[in-house]
Amino acid sequence: MEKENNRVKYVCIVLLLVFSFQPLRAGAEDQVSSIIRGIRKTYAGLPGLEVPYQRVILTKSMVMLGGQVNSDLATGKIYFMPPCFLKVEQRTPGEEFVITDGTTLWWYIPNKKQVYKYPSEKLGKGLKVLGEIFQGLKAVEESFGVTFEGQNSQGNFLLQLKPQPPWPDIDHIVLSVNPQDYTICTVGIYDPVGGLTKFTLGKLREKTLDKDFFRFTVPNGVKVIEEEG
Repeated sequence: MEKENNRVKYVCIVLLLVFSFQPLRAGAEDQVSSIIRGIRKTYAGLPGLEVPYQRVILTKSMVMLGGQVNSDLATGKIYFMPPCFLKVEQRTPGEEFVITDGTTLWWYIPNKKQVYKYPSEKLGKGLKVLGEIFQGLKAVEESFGVTFEGQNSQGNFLLQLKPQPPWPDIDHIVLSVNPQDYTICTVGIYDPVGGLTKFTLGKLREKTLDKDFFRFTVPNGVKVIEEEG
């Protein structure tokens, strides 16, 4: 169950970072502020969006080897509609769906004929902060310390986000940002023992969605497992 909760938590944190935030504390404050302004110009005000992703999970030893071996590779698409509607469709290696309207979260695994039902409180600060940000939260600087880490070999800007106060399962997060259009290319989530969960994001598409798209109906024959808050 810990692995299951971690997957949901990572989804929420990634979406929090991908779509909008405005931390103000940073070492290279002018550079960070410029990058954040570009990100907000790209993402803010979208009625809805769709972005494909690839996720890999690397142990500390894999990270030290430069990520030459991928573990737990998954691909799919993420959909979001303000203020709190979220759907993650994993297509490989097996179909899984995470769907929420901000009140109830469903994690559906078709090949097991199981769906987990969570109250939104189960997700903690990840989903809560995500929803607040998309409604114009102005104090995200209280959650992260941000530093500009230069550029990678592809020329993308690198930002490191350090949770403040510290989070028990996440040491820091590294974003790579396209300097041309300020889309976020990768999100790297580092745990305290050096492991890495890395999301590579594809082309962002503005998309008109409605609430029905985020409504989940339990299929016949599927077992519902309810998780308490």
